[in-house]
Amino acid sequence: MRIALSCRDLAADRVLGDGARVFARAREAAEAGHRVFLVAEELPPSRKDDRVEWVPTAPARPDHRYFTEAHRYADRVLDTLRTLGDLDVVEFLDAGAEGLSTIRAKRLLGEFGGTTLNVVRCPWSTAAGGPAAHRPLTAEHQFTGFAERYCAEHADVTTAVTTSVIPTASRTRPAVWRLGAYRPDAGIETFLEAAALVLDVHPGARFELRGEDTPTDPLGRSYRDHLRRRLPERLSRAVTFGGPLREADEPLGARCVLPAGDAECPSTAAFALSRGSTVVAPKGSTAADVVERHGGGIVVAPDDPAALAEALSVEAHRDDAPACTEDRPALRFPRVEPVTTPVEPGLVSVVIPLFDQGRFLASALGSVRAAGYADVEIVVVDDGSTEPGTVAAFDALSDVVKVRQPNAGLSAARNAGIAASQGEYVVPLDADDELPPGFLGPAVTALARHPELSYVVGHLRHTGLLDHVQAPLGHAGDVSTVVNTHGRATGVFRKEALQAVGGYDESLPAYEDWDLYLRLARAGFEGDVAPVEGQRYRRHADSMTFGHTRDDRRELTQLLLKKHAADLPPDRSLPLLLTLAELWKSGYEPSASARLLEAGDG
Repeated sequence: MRIALSCRDLAADRVLGDGARVFARAREAAEAGHRVFLVAEELPPSRKDDRVEWVPTAPARPDHRYFTEAHRYADRVLDTLRTLGDLDVVEFLDAGAEGLSTIRAKRLLGEFGGTTLNVVRCPWSTAAGGPAAHRPLTAEHQFTGFAERYCAEHADVTTAVTTSVIPTASRTRPAVWRLGAYRPDAGIETFLEAAALVLDVHPGARFELRGEDTPTDPLGRSYRDHLRRRLPERLSRAVTFGGPLREADEPLGARCVLPAGDAECPSTAAFALSRGSTVVAPKGSTAADVVERHGGGIVVAPDDPAALAEALSVEAHRDDAPACTEDRPALRFPRVEPVTTPVEPGLVSVVIPLFDQGRFLASALGSVRAAGYADVEIVVVDDGSTEPGTVAAFDALSDVVKVRQPNAGLSAARNAGIAASQGEYVVPLDADDELPPGFLGPAVTALARHPELSYVVGHLRHTGLLDHVQAPLGHAGDVSTVVNTHGRATGVFRKEALQAVGGYDESLPAYEDWDLYLRLARAGFEGDVAPVEGQRYRRHADSMTFGHTRDDRRELTQLLLKKHAADLPPDRSLPLLLTLAELWKSGYEPSASARLLEAGDG
């Protein structure tokens, strides 16, 4: 098989951790006769191996803007995988959401049809369970958590981390090591309390902590330094704080090992067992699962310093050590057979509201007709235009459905067009914007194949005064109430979904598209973002977004908050409050229009 494994952590020269586990799996797959590609920004010299092919991650798209660095990297992974030809299996970790764009490309664009996309669950490294979970809450943390959940939910297969224990010769000394990241709620305090109890019985005992430091002290600084500062003098003489184990380090020299820190990673326990150390693991942890499966250790009650101290004292000073049982599970890469479902194309109604922008109308209409989808109805709604050129352009239209009404605003014009449309799908398109080719067909196909989806949007190409691509994240949960992570107006919507929520709110002078996405989500209508351009958003001096002042945007955002956050229970309101505090203190401004205006004012 042709197999690709993507892991950004491969660039770190560490014996333990996600990258070390992925590299071991890649090497084992190569030994089994598979052709293996490792997708990573860099490989340290210790991981250069002729049996596996390192493929450097493609460079970032220079004109793209993202809500998170994780999303930017996911696009880089997608661009890399597209260069490798037909693949049988691609494996990603859920942590970091490296598979986000690739999974969306398969789900929505039909790419990687013969490839099984497998997400390996690593909860100890995710935004929800890893070090970031113990830091002050940020919007990016919540965005990444959403992307990780998306990958786990929509991959072809999800699997748990596998471990194997192959004993190797190792010199041991009577020392106790704790392996794992430094962070709160990882059991470090329990370990140090147990160390103090062991010292009461064995004054010469020595303890070593090895792992990655994290900025998770109460002020977002080094947690390792935080622990050191609080350590009593007697313990400070017996405890050493070290960094993560690396390939160049001496072999593990501990008689007794407590795997912890990174959610008690099972691979850490397997690593210690393979080197002849006794593993002491809290009951209910993944490390305890490894001990119970392989032998070679003991399981103790969690969060009990006395029980842990007794186990560490006995195991570190016994003459013999329990032997682990060699257990090498069969190497497996799950495969899912592709399913091809015939899709009947449906009628798409492109609704174009028009108000005094007749000079752009021909470009908008031309883009619809060149979009590459045949079954299209165009509905143009003249919302009381008074500019002579616009009136003349509307009167001259043919081969479109024409609706004329007194001026009532953008939302009312869109709703009038939706009411007059006949299509199963609706595409809102402003008169000064354009549809890119290659979006309508795949979006309609995606909706036809995924009845659970009610809309599909794409990336947003800004043209004119702005020149970049914005990559929406999609509805990321409650945080999308305070940051508009959705697409803009243009996308392919099921008409029944728009009708079910009453269309656009005609009372809103702006942000009506953001409000629509929030109401669709609240009503249970799911949408998605295809990793392809779905709208060309012309930015010119008369664009509506340039007509809003900072005060206007603040009031509009507060209006949406009043409308939508009121439905949240208190336990979900607090994260929004914390996020708003972070956005306020960081000066966060996601609007490209606002940034351009502010730059001009400066």
